[in-house]
Amino acid sequence: MTQATSGYSVGIDLGTTYSCVGVWQNDRVEIIANDQGNRTTPSYVAFTDSERLIGDAAKNQVAMNAANTVFDAKRLIGRKFSDPVVQDDIKHWPFKLTSGPGDKPQITVQFKGESKTFQPEEISSMVLIKMREVAEAFIGKEVKNAVITSEDEANKVRIEAKNALENYAYSLRNSLNDEKMKEKIPEADKKVVDDKVTEVIQWLDAQQSLEKEEYESKQKELEAVANPVLQKVYASAGGAGGGDMPGGMPGGMSGAGAAPSSSSGADQGPKIEEID
Repeated sequence: MTQATSGYSVGIDLGTTYSCVGVWQNDRVEIIANDQGNRTTPSYVAFTDSERLIGDAAKNQVAMNAANTVFDAKRLIGRKFSDPVVQDDIKHWPFKLTSGPGDKPQITVQFKGESKTFQPEEISSMVLIKMREVAEAFIGKEVKNAVITSEDEANKVRIEAKNALENYAYSLRNSLNDEKMKEKIPEADKKVVDDKVTEVIQWLDAQQSLEKEEYESKQKELEAVANPVLQKVYASAGGAGGGDMPGGMPGGMSGAGAAPSSSSGADQGPKIEEID
């Protein structure tokens, strides 16, 4: 006979900006308020000359102690210091981030008069400890087990980059085959672009999961081939904006843009729908 178990089921949502903790009781999940009465807790950790602060207390003093207040630590987990995403994020963070062994990012702060270095995982674990304390204060018992959820933001970004490339490739193909475009693009130029589009689509089909930067790099390759052709057609039309493609978009597609790339507008050249 199976022995029944008793106790609370606790779940922790470790978020990039805010975290929360819930407990299952009365046949539903109750999101627990912290000591400030808030049901979400900032994923902030601050270090001072006398103590370590976590959550609301850490965020409330960030203006006075920015260099020693750490946030967004979850964005660093699993990434290398040289990662372009990390290098871009550094520009917006007041705390010190350096490259550690194996190119792993490490955070340096001043704590109790000394320089201390922490891994991103250590900062996140401090937030988890805070959330456990919130749960323990609510149920009046020690929490030994918990279920932790963490949104895979990196995967979301990869999917968005892949979709952007796929949409651009098919938009180009549809536009090249559009009746209004056929007479404006020389056959040789059309073949060059179409061959590159085919190559990119086959490349996408063969890939399972790549980094955002790899999809963006492949899109820039496609733009480098397509833009000169589009620029020639645009120039031959006198630079006049057209916009009379079927459906108002490339190839009659109602939802796909001409070049949903992260590169600047100056580098992209004319959009497909601008060529009349």
